[in-house]
Amino acid sequence: MRQNRTGGLHGAGLFDSSGHLFATREDVGRHNAVDKLIGSEFLADRTPLRSSLLLLPAEQALSCCRRH
Repeated sequence: MRQNRTGGLHGAGLFDSSGHLFATREDVGRHNAVDKLIGSEFLADRTPLRSSLLLLPAEQALSCCRRH
């Protein structure tokens, strides 16, 4: 597994409109962290996320934009 060799993980975080972090997810795959985060919020019936801010590393953000 790549994570075992490199120790690298990709992460994503959701903040509310006051700037408080309320959810995070990590995964070895760039898109998986975002998918897990949005999916967990959907399953917890906390969507839509209109007043939330998604924070992720720049390279991951660019990759996600190209994917979707």
